[in-house]
Amino acid sequence: MGTRLSASAQPTRRGAIRPGAHQVHRHGPRRLAALLLAVLTCLITVSCGVPLDSPAPGEDEVLAYVRGACPTEEFELVSTEELQSLPQQVRYTFRSMERDLTFTATSEINEASYTLLPRGPYPSISCDYAHEVRVRYQDAAEATLRGALAKRAPETCSYLDRNGLTLFCGYTDIDAVIDAATEAGAVYDPELAYNTADWIRENIAIDLAAAWVPEGENLADPDTWELVGDRFALGKTFDAGTARSSIAAGYAQLVADGIAPEDPDLPEELLAGRHRRVIPAITVDGDRIPFAFDAVGDSISYADGNPYQRAYVSSGDPIACRWNDERERYEVLVDSGRIDGSWSEGAGTARRFKPGSWLITQMCRLTGGTASEKAGFSWSARGIAGEIVAGDGDIPFKIVANRIRDDQGSWFSGLLDAVDDDFDIDLPNDSGVWTGQVMSYVDVAEFAGLFDMSYRIDEEAGVLELTSR
Repeated sequence: MGTRLSASAQPTRRGAIRPGAHQVHRHGPRRLAALLLAVLTCLITVSCGVPLDSPAPGEDEVLAYVRGACPTEEFELVSTEELQSLPQQVRYTFRSMERDLTFTATSEINEASYTLLPRGPYPSISCDYAHEVRVRYQDAAEATLRGALAKRAPETCSYLDRNGLTLFCGYTDIDAVIDAATEAGAVYDPELAYNTADWIRENIAIDLAAAWVPEGENLADPDTWELVGDRFALGKTFDAGTARSSIAAGYAQLVADGIAPEDPDLPEELLAGRHRRVIPAITVDGDRIPFAFDAVGDSISYADGNPYQRAYVSSGDPIACRWNDERERYEVLVDSGRIDGSWSEGAGTARRFKPGSWLITQMCRLTGGTASEKAGFSWSARGIAGEIVAGDGDIPFKIVANRIRDDQGSWFSGLLDAVDDDFDIDLPNDSGVWTGQVMSYVDVAEFAGLFDMSYRIDEEAGVLELTSR
């Protein structure tokens, strides 16, 4: 009879904290120095590794590791085989004492790797218990999910094994998706005799990952998919109500964004209070600012100085304006300058801030104003003079605007600080020089005020309309 290890025989790891033990962490100078020393030691150890001829982790360590991978089922060690002597690799074969199940663990010295952080030879243990349990159910769970969808909504729902996605076309399909997921989750019920519902969720269950597809489109074409909601593992821990709410909310947002068409079956309360997240266009008295998002292909030229195309390529969203849930307002994405820097060994990084704005220049062009980069960046339009000046702290630039004095001698002034500073920084090239564009989100009302204009958001059309007062 081989070595047996029951669920109650759980080894205690060295340095383990007793349940309920109270820990106090103090981060004074000595502790910080010790922490830095520990990190340095760890990096040196990782980089150098262990000798290649070191023995692989032994049987006791393997048994402790396997107990962690197989926490509740009794098993026994039935055989040990050295697969390789240098570097050493040993395979341990285990058998469940509760059912017909065999699995293995591998103890080995891994050879050096040369990735971003070079790593010398190192010991490791792996175990395929979860995999062996997973393959017992996966085909049946996927077949059940696929069959249940075909039975409930054959024309508008589908399950893609390769991607693990459940596709649907409209609001009325969501119930079919949830019912099918619940039915497929029952496939894992027999495993509860050996493992907990939480272990099943974390280790072996397939997920419900929903994606909306326009009706009539090829369901297998990934370009048509729009992921909605969170991912939910199937099984006893699957909460149908939570999953349904998550998918429905995600689908409603697609409708609000204009990505999915209006759905007469979608309850109004799901749309109430939702705003289109991305506004891709701005007009000035009816004339469009030429962001030219539609012209962006696999490779584009930035010769015209339009930073919004670059941001589009980076983010995947054609953002001229966005809705901010936290602040409950729309915000315009404003470019305010560039950061130029250079790096050389021993000298560190030097930065140079150059104010400027492609967007404000376009606004001046459409409002009959002027913009200049001769001394910093300044503009004048519709009776307001403004400039972009150096900021302080984490804000590299500020926009300052003043109404030109009228006959009554009244003044208007406003200071716009960057709400968020999003740096679109190029990777250093061979010369060690890099440039970065500063783009910040500014309250749409404040942005319109820079040009003494009123504004309106046409969410359905996806346009911020700026109009002369």
